[in-house]
Amino acid sequence: MHSNLPDVTPRSDRQFSHRLVWLLGLVVLLAPLAHLLGGAQARSADGPTLTLSQEQVEAGADLEIEGTGFAARSRGELTLMPDGTVLGRFRTSRDGSFRKRVQVPTEAAGDFTVVATAGDLTAEAPLRIVVEQVTPTESPPTATAEESRPTRSTSTEVQPRTAAAEPTDSAPSPTRTPKPKRQRTPPPTVEPTSDSEGGFAVAAEGTTLLPAADARVSQHDPSTNFGSSRMLRVDGGNDPTVMSYLRFAVPTPSGVGSVKLRIWVNSNTADGPGIRLAPNTWTESTITWNNHPAPTGEMVSDLGVLTAGSWAEFDVTSLVRNGGTYTFVVVPMSSDGADFASRDDPTTGYRPHLVLNASGSSGPAPNPTRTTTPVPIPTKPVPPTPPPSTGGSVLLTAGDIAGSGSGDEATAKILDRESGSILTLGDNVYGEGTAAQFSNYYVPTWGRHKARTYPAAGNHEYGTGGAAGYFDYFGDRATPRQPGCRSNCQGYYSFDLGSWHIVVLNAECDKVGGCGAGSPQEKWLRSDLAAHASGCQIVAFHHPRFSSDSVHGSEPAMQAFWQAANDYKVELALVGHSHTYERFAPMNAAGKADAKGVTQIVVGTGGRSHYAFGPTQSSSLVRNGDTYGVLKLVLSDGRYSFEFLPEAGKTFTDSGSGQCR
Repeated sequence: MHSNLPDVTPRSDRQFSHRLVWLLGLVVLLAPLAHLLGGAQARSADGPTLTLSQEQVEAGADLEIEGTGFAARSRGELTLMPDGTVLGRFRTSRDGSFRKRVQVPTEAAGDFTVVATAGDLTAEAPLRIVVEQVTPTESPPTATAEESRPTRSTSTEVQPRTAAAEPTDSAPSPTRTPKPKRQRTPPPTVEPTSDSEGGFAVAAEGTTLLPAADARVSQHDPSTNFGSSRMLRVDGGNDPTVMSYLRFAVPTPSGVGSVKLRIWVNSNTADGPGIRLAPNTWTESTITWNNHPAPTGEMVSDLGVLTAGSWAEFDVTSLVRNGGTYTFVVVPMSSDGADFASRDDPTTGYRPHLVLNASGSSGPAPNPTRTTTPVPIPTKPVPPTPPPSTGGSVLLTAGDIAGSGSGDEATAKILDRESGSILTLGDNVYGEGTAAQFSNYYVPTWGRHKARTYPAAGNHEYGTGGAAGYFDYFGDRATPRQPGCRSNCQGYYSFDLGSWHIVVLNAECDKVGGCGAGSPQEKWLRSDLAAHASGCQIVAFHHPRFSSDSVHGSEPAMQAFWQAANDYKVELALVGHSHTYERFAPMNAAGKADAKGVTQIVVGTGGRSHYAFGPTQSSSLVRNGDTYGVLKLVLSDGRYSFEFLPEAGKTFTDSGSGQCR
């Protein structure tokens, strides 16, 4: 039945409805075309973005990551920085987005950045990784001199909920198997006993003091205050410097025999930090990189390898002579950074503390660490007479040598029995290349052979201003082009050994006007190589152009050196910095295997410490990361042979020969 009622819909409303239907139809028709035309540019106008399901997550837990604004159907990689751990790989959808579930590394702890890279596009997001809290089995240390901080409690332990606290009328939750917890042993607690003179008597088993303040400062974030962070950190070398400050108020003690600073290690490092003092002109809530007081005096207790989940123990007895307020600065020794628990760690038993032991008491059982007790220095070091050389000229070489450990003595004994010239490959002494460190560590070991040594500078030499300790110790042997220079010298030179020409470069580029193409050093290198192009040549410098180690890796800043070595048909490039032994196949200027290229050998085995390996470089042939030793080269007319000589008790070796091009 048809209605005879007139259409009373206003004309304007009918027109709007018609237009809306028309627009919706147009959208449907153009959507496929828009996808085809716009798929390659399916990215955010402001660049890609990255979103994490949580900004803070426990080590070993799962994490949801979402990315948008990348190219459509592109492949990418998720990396945890700064340690470089690959979390996973992803592929974007047609709109340039992705979602990925990954597992956070079980051994990570601290502040990190998740980086998503696909083609030339990158996005990042901050992530804090924490270690699952474990209630200590022993009592925590007792604070005796802590600053008043009303906004931050010194006891922030989270009490576990009992079954009675759960609602009884709720549906049962699914059973979840707990993750294995990392067990961390807290230090013993000893109550200080006041005496009549206002000081205290040190208990035989040790008296523990908590810090009054602590904070880290970061060159990368120069105006940021980290005073309330749960984490202390050190980093340096080629990375932006990070140091940590701790202040202790020490009452006038009675009967102190030793003083140990202990901090809990949250991440592994192959080259642990050292300790220096600093003025007490800082506050926890305001200290930044821009205003931090500079460390002063000699460094003590430079440690080597540190393992996450253990205590780093520093002997600071020589620094704490009387009662008073002391600021200890934890300073880096390399770019292999480390994270530590701060006094804001929610578990009090893992906070930094100072242990004062009575005379005749050794205090708490220390971790296997390396102390810096000065080694007796012979008045006139006289090396044993090595046997005479046979065949060509002998060159013995290694880098990363002397410190408070015993590896340098093991390699020095190899030099004792071998004839020939010695070439060091940088980082001759740890930690800062001071005159005292050369006297205490290098002189008694490799210093026995100073008269036949040609040195190269490394980054640790420049821990002292102008590398003055290094240049003063080696004298004109390190500066033949600048006789008499003892600080801020160029440090690059060349010499002849038999029929071979050897060029020693300074890889600390920012100290010598750069290392790139056109820099003064690169121009000199090309001129020197051209002048000796008719013979066999070797270049030596500290930082490796290519390396598979997991700490430093390859160094692109050395590319201009590598290019020049290829251009002038250099036979060998000898390098250190990576505390490993690694020999590569001959490579061209692009780093590709090429029989007409340069052979690089990493010999960072002088005795300092060992590094683990990461992903293997494509042209790497031989690798070892657990043996100290010296590379022996026999250089004759148009030929050379090599052999890695291991420390006593080790069996790894490597040998071979080659011809000049």
